[in-house]
Amino acid sequence: MKKSLARKITLSILAGAVLMSTSVVWAMDITNVAPPGSGDEWVVVGLGTYAPKVENSSDPSASNNKVVFTDTFIGPVNVHFAGGYSASGAVEKNTITIDGGTFDLDDKTIYGGLVENYTANASYNEVVISGVVAGSTFGAIYGGSADGDVEKNRVTLSAEYATYKRNIYGGDSVSSNAIGNTVTISGGTFNGTDQVVYGGISSGGNAGGDTADRGNKVIINGGTFSGTKVYGGHSVSGSAINNEVAISSVVNGSTFDDIYGGVAGGDAENNRVTLGAGNATYDGAVFGGYSSGSGAVEKNTVTISDGTFSNYVSGGYSYSGDAKGNTVTISGGKVNHTTVYGGYSNTGSAINNTVNISGTADLNSTVLYGGYLCINNSGISSGNVLNVGYDEGVDDVIGGTTVTGYKSWTNGRKVEGIQKFQKINFKNINWSDGDTVLEVENADLDGTTIGDISVIGGTVKDEEYMNLISANNITGTIDNANTDINVTVYQGVANKITLAGTLEQVDNNNGDDVIKLTIDDTVAANGITAEAPSNSGGVPGSSELNPQVLVIGESRTAATAFTNQGSELIETGLDALARD
Repeated sequence: MKKSLARKITLSILAGAVLMSTSVVWAMDITNVAPPGSGDEWVVVGLGTYAPKVENSSDPSASNNKVVFTDTFIGPVNVHFAGGYSASGAVEKNTITIDGGTFDLDDKTIYGGLVENYTANASYNEVVISGVVAGSTFGAIYGGSADGDVEKNRVTLSAEYATYKRNIYGGDSVSSNAIGNTVTISGGTFNGTDQVVYGGISSGGNAGGDTADRGNKVIINGGTFSGTKVYGGHSVSGSAINNEVAISSVVNGSTFDDIYGGVAGGDAENNRVTLGAGNATYDGAVFGGYSSGSGAVEKNTVTISDGTFSNYVSGGYSYSGDAKGNTVTISGGKVNHTTVYGGYSNTGSAINNTVNISGTADLNSTVLYGGYLCINNSGISSGNVLNVGYDEGVDDVIGGTTVTGYKSWTNGRKVEGIQKFQKINFKNINWSDGDTVLEVENADLDGTTIGDISVIGGTVKDEEYMNLISANNITGTIDNANTDINVTVYQGVANKITLAGTLEQVDNNNGDDVIKLTIDDTVAANGITAEAPSNSGGVPGSSELNPQVLVIGESRTAATAFTNQGSELIETGLDALARD
């Protein structure tokens, strides 16, 4: 079709008609036809309209094509669909949209863009299913598929009455990289056997990349799921970096199997899983990052604010490499009869991993591990931290980390066990004399140090105490038992005061073993009322500037200097132009 003609063609052909044209929706192989064009939009409104698969050796690429279905499709058994197709050339910026009608396609495949046989790339292609009649079914869906790179392809599924029976792929590369592909789901039913939703998958290359925009994503904020697995990015043999899964809302009764931010045969780094759907049940395991080989598993995160979990949760897992700097944060939901690992290595080391707990998370039957090593593993478990309450923050471009929220653990809530933490911090305590912060059935504190302690609520008085940990059984002795320790008491916007306290480990033969904190500072003789700081920071006692104020001040100073420098450069440049 010549580009001078209208770009939008409305098709209303009787059932069974074959359109000899440039459209890349196909029902059968057609040869010796005119070369496929680019930039054409097909709006399919009639019954049984479909177009041939086109082979053209002189111009193998396909780009900027659009296929739109707005009515019921009836076609042959072997029909498949693609917004853009090529046997050997690049496929870019093609779209297939379904917005109306009834579809019975559970054994069919839909591609936004497809390179079928060669190592060309598929980029910026999209599948959109936004509206169908109840009872419509769909099979496998690919935003982009190729042997070469698949980059920035998208699948967007919002049709409430659509049912999906097979896997969903934002991008699928056989031998190269899957980069920046996205699946977004806000409606529909997903109930296929062993069904998986992939943001991006690569069999022979990498999934994701060094920056956040190169990571693959699955974003779910609606729909009904039945045992669905979800992978942000999956590389069979390469690395998985900066991939993400986020599930914020689903229909009541939805269940999921395994959830992975990033899975790799090699390194898995900076992958993220965020789960906040309160009516979802997760029967499978949850991993921020996972390596099935010897890859490094570093800086992956799992954040849980709601939902029900019955399998283990791990910030990062490596079969034979190291798990370093991974984080699990749990502020809500119910974690049943399971285990939470900051980092886990089968034969390597687990170093500097973190578990944060806050709010009303139900961990009654859960064991928390900082850095877990498999039995007979000769690796190292070190630097792993448990934060009972934590400071939530964001990275400031110039000044470092700025606190944006102060999260407290609800006093007296229980966990089944704590193990393999080299440091435990108790942050943002709501002070209550004689009360317990954390109840534990069994606590292994061998090699553990009690670290930072801060208070943001209640009134703190000299000689009052709280049990930081009360356990049915404590194994080992904390490294700083029977020593002095500082306690930071926040007083709202303006101040924070550092009080002296003492730590004791008390083994009670007829009761719980405890880690006891006693205030030992006459400054608090008349009581000091604690109050959470505002997010803008404040000035603590002893004229010591709050780090947040330093960040703001330094940022402004640096910004002013930068602006002044910029003004001088502009003036210099203008002078030079004037001289020219």
